Amino acid sequence: MRLEGDVLLLEKELSELDRRVLSFVEVLERQGVDYVIVSGYWAILTGRSRGTEDIDVLIEELGKDEALGLAEALEEIGYWCINAGKYEVYGYLSDGLAVRFAEEGEIIPNFEVKFVRDSFDDVSLQSPVLARVKGGELRMGPLELQVAYKLFLGSEKDFEDALHLYTVFGGNIDVDALEMYVEELRVEEGYSELKGA
Repeated sequence: MRLEGDVLLLEKELSELDRRVLSFVEVLERQGVDYVIVSGYWAILTGRSRGTEDIDVLIEELGKDEALGLAEALEEIGYWCINAGKYEVYGYLSDGLAVRFAEEGEIIPNFEVKFVRDSFDDVSLQSPVLARVKGGELRMGPLELQVAYKLFLGSEKDFEDALHLYTVFGGNIDVDALEMYVEELRVEEGYSELKGA
């Protein structure tokens, strides 16, 4: 595994979860939807051994017809929306709510999809890390923002995700960018703990 600028090269064997993520984002790409994966999947993709209930996906704002088209394209490959009918997807997203898609008959894992809603989301969408894996490429949120955001979330699991990323990519982390996000998210105490771990 190597991080070269904004490209993450991974040669690992893909897990079932990785294959599901690739399949899901292929639909987004076919529909022309700009996306980025954020939060916990970064740690899982890069070797942290833990389960997850959801994969967090931010997407560009879509119109009503585009949102319906996306829901129908996902339905065609065997996904269903857990918390909304396909005609309600746009309403949920435009109200700032997440919609959750899972393989038909399942609930976990699911893809928690949201419109970009703030400056941090916008940075993630505009400045992704491209994770190149066997069989495809995934757009991941900026590493430094993911570490700081995990500290912001504050649970033990989130801190362990941040610690994993900080440890694995220590030499590749842009410390100035990380500290800027730490300051903006007001997680200086967690960052001090992270550095001392």
